[in-house]
Amino acid sequence: MKDDSSDFCYFYETFFTQLGMKLPLTRFECEVLNWLNISPSQLHPNSWAFASAFECLLTYYGLEVSAALFFCFFQVKIGKQVGWVSINGIPGRKLFESFDQSYKNFKARFFKIWAVPGEPYFLLNKDDGKPLFPLYWSHDPQPIKEVDETRLPRNEFCIVQFLKKLPSLSTVKILAAQNDPNAMDAYLTSMAPKMSKKRMEELLEPTKKEGTSHVTLNAVPSVFKDNIAEAVPLATTFVVSTSKAPTNTCTSWAEHLREFDKGEDSLWNLSIDRSNIIDEHIMRPTDEAKFARAGDIGVCKALTSHNLRSIAMVHHLGHAIIQKDVSIDTLKNKIANLEKELAEKNKLATVYSNLKKEKKDLAANCQYRDGFENAISQIRILAPYVDVSKVDKYKVVRDGMIVDEEEEEET
Repeated sequence: MKDDSSDFCYFYETFFTQLGMKLPLTRFECEVLNWLNISPSQLHPNSWAFASAFECLLTYYGLEVSAALFFCFFQVKIGKQVGWVSINGIPGRKLFESFDQSYKNFKARFFKIWAVPGEPYFLLNKDDGKPLFPLYWSHDPQPIKEVDETRLPRNEFCIVQFLKKLPSLSTVKILAAQNDPNAMDAYLTSMAPKMSKKRMEELLEPTKKEGTSHVTLNAVPSVFKDNIAEAVPLATTFVVSTSKAPTNTCTSWAEHLREFDKGEDSLWNLSIDRSNIIDEHIMRPTDEAKFARAGDIGVCKALTSHNLRSIAMVHHLGHAIIQKDVSIDTLKNKIANLEKELAEKNKLATVYSNLKKEKKDLAANCQYRDGFENAISQIRILAPYVDVSKVDKYKVVRDGMIVDEEEEEET
């Protein structure tokens, strides 16, 4: 029950002792709670572990974490018991292992935090006094299924493609190393040596000139495949990114457009009247008649329709190009792996060839030795009076004398 005298919120002890949670909650943690429309104690500890590990992982790669990115990999399951919410990995996108396969016996230990005036605001926005996230149990948690990654800004779309290539990581080890950069680097390098920070920077380099935008809370319904209710706003004390590209991006685009105005002979020079080209090569008398019948309003509507179609096609082509770039990177990685495998196989083939030759030489030597011993045995039978004790299979006869084979070769 809510105490009218002061705002408060319950937290389970395990959040802090096992999962490393700290107060105040991070912008990302508040954002997840707002998207789900739940209080902290409604979210199962294993789910908190997923969110914390995701934030640690993106922080390691130097990326700004957002709920939109998080829900590209996780979906929400609302329990039969009213209010309980769990987060599970989307099938085919298992980014983390569960923190504990059977996380139990945590409900008995919890504590209550009040929003005390004059003290650090762990629960409320210090400017307007509004909650940073839902403080009390909600009876209307949002069943988020999946964020449509194709509707994210390009830089976030590329981040999703990068994260898809990572193997399934240990939530326990990620959280254990969250305050130790060297341990985090050692673990992630051992698990994904080719998915380094440098590789991430290379993947995002083409998007830097386009602006690094993020989906806002107000834009939540637009990126979901199923609509959800509007979330409680985040505190303004946090840096909330916008869904629009930074204004300096427009300046860079304007600079690019000005390139088309250079050169008198350029068809793209907008300062030169090219209407004669339209009159001579494009427009026909019948077209003029069509425009006249449609009227100015009809022409405007037709032009709007064609422009919207062009924008839609450009949008489609943009995402198609991104996906092709990702596919090319994937193929390059496969080629590199195949070349490495081929080099290993060639090395093994060389070793095998050498062993085969050694085996052949050894067989020939054994045959020579057995033949020599067989000849000595025959001499002992045919000429038992002959002393063969000084016969040596490693010596040769030269100029009527028995000498070592090496001496014979040197001579």
